[in-house]
Amino acid sequence: MKYYAVEIKRTSYVTIHVEATSKAHAEALAFEELENDGSYGATNEADWELEDIYEQFATDETRSYGPQGENK
Repeated sequence: MKYYAVEIKRTSYVTIHVEATSKAHAEALAFEELENDGSYGATNEADWELEDIYEQFATDETRSYGPQGENK
């Protein structure tokens, strides 16, 4: 069996509604809200893209069943 490294990129989008006096003020308030409220990271939607797949030679550390030759 071959081993592969699969890199996947996640792009997340969050909409934050703020009341502000200008676009710059709105941006500042939105980033402040992100910093103060940890819930955005857990509840936002995300787009996933494949970045790369490449064959990886197995080492003892990458084998799920332990050191070479030890099949469990």
